[in-house]
Amino acid sequence: MSRILILTYYFPPAGGAAVQRWHRFIPALITLGHQISVICPNRGAYPYLDESLLRELPNELRVIRTGRSSLLANWQKDGLLPYGNLNSSKNDSILRRLLIWIRLNLVIPDIRINWLPAALTAACKELRRFDYDLIITTGPPHSTHLCGLFLSNRFRKPWLADFRDPWSRIHYLYLANPSKITMKIHRYLERKVVNSASAVSVISHHISSELPDGNKHIFYNGYSDKDYSGIEYHKANVFRIKYIGQLTAGQNIKPLLKKLSDLDAEFSFIGTNGIDGYLSKANDPGKLKIIRKGFLKHKEAISEMVNAELLVLIINDYPGSKGMLTTKLFEYLASRTPILCLGDMESEAAQLICSYDAGLIVQDADDPAVLDFVKRSISAWQRDRYIRNTHDCSDLESSRQSAILDKLIRSISG
Repeated sequence: MSRILILTYYFPPAGGAAVQRWHRFIPALITLGHQISVICPNRGAYPYLDESLLRELPNELRVIRTGRSSLLANWQKDGLLPYGNLNSSKNDSILRRLLIWIRLNLVIPDIRINWLPAALTAACKELRRFDYDLIITTGPPHSTHLCGLFLSNRFRKPWLADFRDPWSRIHYLYLANPSKITMKIHRYLERKVVNSASAVSVISHHISSELPDGNKHIFYNGYSDKDYSGIEYHKANVFRIKYIGQLTAGQNIKPLLKKLSDLDAEFSFIGTNGIDGYLSKANDPGKLKIIRKGFLKHKEAISEMVNAELLVLIINDYPGSKGMLTTKLFEYLASRTPILCLGDMESEAAQLICSYDAGLIVQDADDPAVLDFVKRSISAWQRDRYIRNTHDCSDLESSRQSAILDKLIRSISG
């Protein structure tokens, strides 16, 4: 058994994709015999809250909440700074453009760096009080890894740095074009973290290959069987196409809506902030009925995935997209609902969808295969064919990923 201290910015009651990876790993690791404490903010600047996730935390878990959000984080919460997108335009206010420039070029590595003093104070107190065997940090925000770097050196403890996204090649940095000196600092910090950590866990092979040299290991986000317990597919009186989650920099839904506009179907956006702005710029959707739903509790979002005839996945359009493996993809796969994936056809996401025969992958919505695929799916649905995937994706279940992670933890924590 190892005593493990985890530092993470995103933790329940935070909702959304950023929480799910360790929300799944932690119960499995406790079941495998590890004793875990988590340090996280007390009500951080989260885009979503999902109180239901708190009820799923194991009783054996210690959670230490500390710190407050900064002025910049409050601006982000108020909408002056966007999530997952640091692009600005001439139509933005001067204040918004100024804040984005400050965030992009002066707040390094990310806006959550304001949490570091409180996180370090709490972590130092814990490490003096208890004999921990391992420190784990998970990012984004990658500023959390700077805590791990300091604590590992200060207390001579093994440290696992977990990368859920790229650092210097993350999409919003690449697309927003920060200054050269800013990028040099990002790459220096990234290299320092990866070189110094006892081990580095990464969500995909491509992201791992683009990180500096280090002791790197691949662990997929996976999905949890428990999330699907009691949820069954029920056919509705309309063909349901759904996009679940945010639209961030490099994701353009408008060409797909235009392509599908003449279909007698329903297209739902669930938990997609700012979708009205996208739709106002799109052409008249025609017969296609557009449905907007706000953020849902995780279990409800899973039910939406299961009770659909087609799920849409859009891979961010930028050179680093090959390694993007979102939590949503694994949940889509586990839902058994066919997937329409728009993006790099050589990406790891595309390869996973192909390997499980889970849907169609095309470069963009202009591909004639898109309309043909959707029309054939609608025709099959109208003939009462059972439109579900039948692949076995149990190797992606989070308990299996956690078992592999457990072996790594035991190897580096002694």
